[in-house]
Amino acid sequence: MDRNEFTTQLFSTTGATLTVYTPKRKKAVYILSSMHNLVQTDDTTKRKPNTVTLYNTTKCGVDIMDQMVREYSVRSGTRRWPVAVFYNMIDMAALNAHVLYQACTGKQERRVAFLVALARELAHSHVGAKKAQKEEML
Repeated sequence: MDRNEFTTQLFSTTGATLTVYTPKRKKAVYILSSMHNLVQTDDTTKRKPNTVTLYNTTKCGVDIMDQMVREYSVRSGTRRWPVAVFYNMIDMAALNAHVLYQACTGKQERRVAFLVALARELAHSHVGAKKAQKEEML
């Protein structure tokens, strides 16, 4: 969509604000925030909204997480976007589980070893549940 450069549009509901910022004529940046009730633009020529500025200053955490997720991933090639989203959710959940495990136990365990143990435990509990379900039916 063609919009003028350095313009900002706001759409808000209870609890969320969508900021649409146009840094170039044919490029729009969309940021959905539950933190910002009031969106302000800075006084520079680019007139960036504070939602974009905050994201730009804090996005390094997202970049680091993406890098760590790419290291060990369950992702495989797919043309269906819901499957790609599901793979990404599994990857992020496994990384978060590893971070929480280390924080709660104080143990420093390699992520690959943690992921292998996690996969075995999930498979074992799934097989056990299937066996119990089969025995109930008999």
